[in-house]
Amino acid sequence: MIVYEIGAALITALILMGIFSRMGHRERRQGSLSIFLLILLGAWAGGIWLTPLGPPMGRIYWLPFLLGGALIALILIAFSREPQPRSRRETIDLLERIEKERALEKIAFLSLNLYLKCLVAFLVVAIVVRYLIG
Repeated sequence: MIVYEIGAALITALILMGIFSRMGHRERRQGSLSIFLLILLGAWAGGIWLTPLGPPMGRIYWLPFLLGGALIALILIAFSREPQPRSRRETIDLLERIEKERALEKIAFLSLNLYLKCLVAFLVVAIVVRYLIG
């Protein structure tokens, strides 16, 4: 059964990653593996922890996998979007803000990196615990 669940999570993650990359995130290829891993683990954890929903396709209820992966993908999309400047003044304000934020870049990078590692660890623990308790 675990093979089917991993396959369902993998297919879900591939589909959601394709949608995620179509939404304007093509220029950031360096974090694609991390994003894929987060969506995969979110889909897998959601698929095994959520109550089976919808009609089964084969041996798997696909809806929990889609919901788990979509939740993680939506969270990632919400935090990765930057507003586009509409006027010349907004562009100048944006450039000034970028200059100020460069001083905090290392702290933000370290804290985000720590957050993502904790999220991956939490999802892995959730998956392992679910299989251990049955």
